[in-house]
Amino acid sequence: MYAAGNFHTIKQGGHRYARDDAFSFSARPPYKITRWKPAVHGQLGAVALSPGCATAYLGGSDGLEAVSTSTGRPVSGFHASVPGTVDALLYWRGHLLAGGQFVGALRSLNPTTGSDDGFTYGSDITGSEPPGHLPTKIWRWELSPGGQRLLIEGDFTSAYGHRRQQIMMLNLTPPHGTTAQLTPWYNYAFNGQCVRSESFWLRDAAWSPDGTRIYIATTGNHPFSGETWPHTGLCDAA
Repeated sequence: MYAAGNFHTIKQGGHRYARDDAFSFSARPPYKITRWKPAVHGQLGAVALSPGCATAYLGGSDGLEAVSTSTGRPVSGFHASVPGTVDALLYWRGHLLAGGQFVGALRSLNPTTGSDDGFTYGSDITGSEPPGHLPTKIWRWELSPGGQRLLIEGDFTSAYGHRRQQIMMLNLTPPHGTTAQLTPWYNYAFNGQCVRSESFWLRDAAWSPDGTRIYIATTGNHPFSGETWPHTGLCDAA
């Protein structure tokens, strides 16, 4: 198991381990902390592993790094072109998808070199609600059980030239296509604004095991139009 975040010490069984923002431990009892101690930069928020788990991709406030899962050292030749914070990572069929707070909010990278591989070519995710209240960004995402669709949540109002507020879905295996494509799926109820302090009120989502349903959790207290009872809309709901 690999974990990332904002910390400097891990405590287990009365023992303390110095770990800066990343550590790993056995997934089986007694869940022993490993010696893995990568020298990362900045607070981390996302982890992805290569097939076979030889490489760990770590995303955070200082961009994206690739390190060895055995030594913790940087992987030679990997230089990611992500100029900003990375909050979501996914290794998918030879592509390393990175989402976060940077121009376009979504990039697909070559997992060996870190260069843009064009799989999400033309990704233009922009806007925030209310305008200027929060920076445009991708917060998190979930891969469908079949591995073909990617559900994405964040602070945005448009994607690929179409209205998409807070949530969108990409088809990673479009017919006769070599790049990911925005799907028609959307619910305009997510255009509504909750209380001003919660411009990003869609917080998490999950797929059903068969991929036919999506479960969404929100916050936001009540619609921005004012306090009503009973509350209507999708603010503060599941």
